[in-house]
Amino acid sequence: MTIIKFKKENSSVESKHPANAHVQKSFLHKSPDGVIYSSDRKTLIHCPKTFAGHFDVAQGVETIGIEAFAGCKQLLSLSIPESVRKICMLAFAECKSLQQITLKSIQTIQISEDSFTGVDKTNCVIQIPASVISDYKNDIHWMEFKDIVALKEMIEFKVENRKQVI
Repeated sequence: MTIIKFKKENSSVESKHPANAHVQKSFLHKSPDGVIYSSDRKTLIHCPKTFAGHFDVAQGVETIGIEAFAGCKQLLSLSIPESVRKICMLAFAECKSLQQITLKSIQTIQISEDSFTGVDKTNCVIQIPASVISDYKNDIHWMEFKDIVALKEMIEFKVENRKQVI
C-alpha cells in the first residue's frame, strides 16, 4: 500500500489510499481547525483524527473524500449541507462514537458500501428531509442505518427576516 503525503506550510497529512493521489498537487486550503480541502473547496480531504464533538461540513463541499474522517473516534455528530453529492469509500471508517448524521439535501447522497465501516448503524440516527425518507430507506447502502427520521424543515418567515424551526 502506498502512503501519499500532502504537505503545506509545516504540516502534513498521510493518506494510505492511492485514489487520493490526484489531490496531492491541488489542495491549497487548510482551515484553522486543521481540516484540509481541495483548492476549489469542493472536496473535503481530511479531518484531524483528534477532532471531537459535532462537525458542520461547509456549504459548497460536493464530495467527502476517501478516508476523510477515518479514525475520528470522538466525532459524535455531523451536519452535511445540500451541496454534498458523494461520500467516498471509508470516509467515516471507524468513527465509533458517531451518533447522529443530519443530511440537508433533497437528493440521495451517493455512498459506497464501506463509507461508514465501523459506525454503529443500529444506533446512529440519520435525519433527512421528510420528502426523501423512502429514498434513503430503500437505498441499498443507506438502508443499513436502522433509524432514519425526518428533519425539521426550515421555513422562512418574511416578518423581520427571521427563520424559525417548526
